[in-house]
Amino acid sequence: MKLDRLISIVADFWARHRQLFVWLAVAGMIWLFVGGQTGFIRIFKSQQLNHRLQRDIDRSRAHRDWLLVERDRLQNDPARIEREARESYGMARKDEIVLKMR
Repeated sequence: MKLDRLISIVADFWARHRQLFVWLAVAGMIWLFVGGQTGFIRIFKSQQLNHRLQRDIDRSRAHRDWLLVERDRLQNDPARIEREARESYGMARKDEIVLKMR
């Protein structure tokens, strides 16, 4: 008896609120796909961050390579060493006179 009554109450409740449950289920599915932990928005933002970080890595590698070439030039290229000494430190050869303009 009690079980029949309980089944009747549940069936009645379901019949009256079926559309609400369906909409709640649909809203829950949309939230899971779009805004949840593995939703499209989070995946899109993660991909954007990944691309930005990859560009930064590529830029840093290019800068590092340029610095290595510059270091090599400053250590091994006599013309470059002389130019830097003249421009940065105002150095001159023994037979030259340096004039500084203000």
